[in-house]
Amino acid sequence: MQAPRTLKALFAALLVLSSLAAVASDRAAVTVTVASVGKCTDCAKKEIMRGDAFRGLRVAVICKNTKGGKYKTSAVAALNNNGEFSVELPSELLSNDNGGGLKEECFAELRSVSRKPCPSSNGIESSKIVRKHSEGKQPQHVLLFRTAGQLVFSKDTCASAINIPWRFFKKISPRIPGHPPRG
Repeated sequence: MQAPRTLKALFAALLVLSSLAAVASDRAAVTVTVASVGKCTDCAKKEIMRGDAFRGLRVAVICKNTKGGKYKTSAVAALNNNGEFSVELPSELLSNDNGGGLKEECFAELRSVSRKPCPSSNGIESSKIVRKHSEGKQPQHVLLFRTAGQLVFSKDTCASAINIPWRFFKKISPRIPGHPPRG
């Protein structure tokens, strides 16, 4: 009689372990994507072309560790010519509740060409990562997040890799005596 009871207990334990493994593999198969946009406040006034304003800029998603309270970089991505970015986060950042939120408080940090953080004109709350609720159909294995607002910056405090056109130097180069002017 003892053998069937042990066999039943072993079967129940295997069933529980397999269901836990299935839940863990489902969690690992989820893609966590953060997508948003950056905005230059003074580029139009300084006549900087849109593509040049974002060239070389990157966004880093930094998350505050719940245990130590320190921030760590979770993912980094480049901004495209329109200032848009999309970055995938590790699925370990997802909380275990059904709401699909993040375990840690995360922010999007704009970084200059030199990889230094850029000060935000909108404050830290606009760069907080929040869940994006879409009305359209999206796959269940994809969770979309966004920043609470736009990542607003000034060209004075956040340097991009602007290509300076040679015509600029033509205008400011001095005229060499004895040579005809450039036309």
